[in-house]
Amino acid sequence: MSKRSEPASGSGESSTGKSSGPPSQKLPLPSREEFEAVLRETGGNVRAMAKHVERPVVLPLSNPTSKAECTPEQAYAWSSGRAIFASGSPFAPVTHEGVVHRPAQGNNAYVFPGIGLGAVACRARTLPDELFLEAARTLASLVRPKDLNEGALYPPLRDIRKISLAIAVSVATKAYAMGLARQSRPRDIRRSVEALMYTP
Repeated sequence: MSKRSEPASGSGESSTGKSSGPPSQKLPLPSREEFEAVLRETGGNVRAMAKHVERPVVLPLSNPTSKAECTPEQAYAWSSGRAIFASGSPFAPVTHEGVVHRPAQGNNAYVFPGIGLGAVACRARTLPDELFLEAARTLASLVRPKDLNEGALYPPLRDIRKISLAIAVSVATKAYAMGLARQSRPRDIRRSVEALMYTP
């Protein structure tokens, strides 16, 4: 009977066969020179997109604001004011060549409250991908031409209650259609969902 081989030293496994994982390390922050190089590359990429598409979509999602790959001012300048912008951190409105643009924030606050509310309203057994896709489609349907004209990828966050309600209704309706709900389907799904919303 052969002896069980032991993991080589430094393999990251203990004698029990479980991975102990690498020691936690703090990644070094990029230097100013590295950050400026990324910024130059980002500007070149946005200008290249603007040559080939009417409305280039720019998503600088790094947080906090000081670490964003570019600012909305830069994105609008590089694209001659045609960029559709969403960032990980909030930015204030920007005026470019006399036109006010509203940078959107790419935040899960747009969908997670609605998904949770819809799931609670119908008492969904599980939350499969189809429900998340339904939430995404509903959010996309709420983006108005006015939002895109302002250079924003999402509706204003001030409308978050209306957005959450619409997503919750869509999620609950889809869950009922898929047979995932443990709650009996009400005659008016929207009214039953709205009744569960907290009103401050």
